[in-house]
Amino acid sequence: MNLETLANIGEFLGGLAILVSLVYLIVSLRQNTVQLSENLKSLQRSEQRATYEQHDRYRAATLDPDIANLWLKGLAGELNEQGDRLRFDSLMLMMTYSSENNFELTDQGLDSDGQGWERIAVRIASVYDTPGGRRWWERTQSQFKPGFVESIEAHRQTAQAG
Repeated sequence: MNLETLANIGEFLGGLAILVSLVYLIVSLRQNTVQLSENLKSLQRSEQRATYEQHDRYRAATLDPDIANLWLKGLAGELNEQGDRLRFDSLMLMMTYSSENNFELTDQGLDSDGQGWERIAVRIASVYDTPGGRRWWERTQSQFKPGFVESIEAHRQTAQAG
């Protein structure tokens, strides 16, 4: 075997090693893509489950007649006692943070059908159009993310126009 034959064999083996490495990288990338997709789906399910659980807690709270009356009086702007206003503010804050979470899930594409926010946005915006809701929203909207506030305001304007 001469030097030229050895060089050709070495070049062939080097090319083969590069080809094997590329095939390995392609297979690895495909596996990673599948795994990332599965992780994203799992995250979506987890986020939606947490959101549904939070909404279930709100619904359960409204089954209590005292809380339901507090909520209705608060929305009507008829709360005179400081303690009642504090409880109403807390309910509004919890509802709004939950709504902002829904907005972000949809905005980031983590909502399974991309419509989670739209399904509730009109109802949430209508809460902010009640006398008590409007006062609360005007006082506190600055503590929420700008995109969420813009979306709420757009839904409020659409509801007022229609």
